[in-house]
Amino acid sequence: MCQVQHQYCLTDEQGPAHRKVFFVKLKLGTEEFAASGASIKKAQHAAAASALESTKLPHLPPKRLSTTAAVPVSSG
Repeated sequence: MCQVQHQYCLTDEQGPAHRKVFFVKLKLGTEEFAASGASIKKAQHAAAASALESTKLPHLPPKRLSTTAAVPVSSG
């Protein structure tokens, strides 16, 4: 399996301190995706969502949850 390198870069921030908007760029292999958000983390999540939707790279199948995992039982 080939791993694709990813890198987030904060490209800009605008607005007053109490109402900033952060702009990030996600580089995924040779593709780039830009997004903004009220926090750096939200901007990164938005860029990742955009990448998942638009990338030309092959997608891996979703991970399956283990059926042997213990599930906590509430008592009371």
